[in-house]
Amino acid sequence: ASTTAGSTPAGERVDQLREVTVDAQAWFTSQAADAPAWQAACAERGIDPGSAARLGIGWAEDSWTQLTDHLRGLGHCDAALVAAGVSKPARTGNLIDVFADRVTFPLTSADGGVVGFTGRAITTGEQTPKYLNSSASQVFNKSETMYGTNAIGPATRTVVITEGPWDAAAVTYATSGRHVGVAASGTAFTDSHAQQLAATGRPVTVWMDPDQAGQDAAVRAHGKLANAGVHDARYTTTAVLDPSSYHEAAGAAQVQAAVTSRTIPLTQVVVDQRLDQGEGRGIEAQVEVVRGLGPVLRYADRDTRGQLARHISERTGLQPTTVVDALTQGAPPPRGRPKAATKTSGRNPTNKMKTPRVAAASGHRR
Repeated sequence: ASTTAGSTPAGERVDQLREVTVDAQAWFTSQAADAPAWQAACAERGIDPGSAARLGIGWAEDSWTQLTDHLRGLGHCDAALVAAGVSKPARTGNLIDVFADRVTFPLTSADGGVVGFTGRAITTGEQTPKYLNSSASQVFNKSETMYGTNAIGPATRTVVITEGPWDAAAVTYATSGRHVGVAASGTAFTDSHAQQLAATGRPVTVWMDPDQAGQDAAVRAHGKLANAGVHDARYTTTAVLDPSSYHEAAGAAQVQAAVTSRTIPLTQVVVDQRLDQGEGRGIEAQVEVVRGLGPVLRYADRDTRGQLARHISERTGLQPTTVVDALTQGAPPPRGRPKAATKTSGRNPTNKMKTPRVAAASGHRR
């Protein structure tokens, strides 16, 4: 079985690696049903095992070579196993499994095919990273793949960006797939991720973790989504817990409410962060900050722009006319409004509350 790639044509090589990852995914899901640790992990997250399997959540046995031996038995060569990131050479020179004693999540390409994995350790320590991802290959680049995107379809009402695969699974499970959770693994949300979501044409909501890092991630996501043509993304105001913990604590109905009726424009998160920077600096400084928000609100629809102008007025104490003038000075009407990639019909009611800033709950985990 120890063959090398040699002069295998590139197209055949890619096909080989895709076949390896598909067979590995089938193995992970087949092993899960009889794994007590996997069942316990799913139960802890409030997801029944049958649904977890349908979400692609699998199990890597605590074994040195079980997956490697299985894939060899299917006819895959060692070079392909290593290149696909499911096996690696040990110090002895023998191949061993990359993923062991971990809950696995399939990472999919834009066409929905499995191209890599992220594995979540059951127990972590100094020598055990919480998450382990496939290595880069001809078919896998973590900056271009996410967990959950293969579940997006015509019936999807909203795509919800989360920080971890358990969070994404919680959203999809709790809403019976009407709202699909997605998560980047091992990297921040990228321009490529934003472009993929824009191409689906589905409305986008962001539900990040309830800490400053989560707020900063939401702001960065706003910029990338806007660059991709998504100008009407939403942000859930249920930010006291991450989606997985919130699902466990409050139940499926509350997760459903969080992504439908408890949202504000994602732009408001950016607005609040900028206004925080201008607090206590005097009226002239506040006006300058508001003027700098002009480009941020440039492509907001009329209702959202009016709502955010009122929000800015309430937060700063500036007169509404002053706010509108400052925003207009910062960004005159654009020439040729670009076509947004997401649908604007059926939007959630707006929420005038200030974006909540809360400390991470003690039970926070992904």
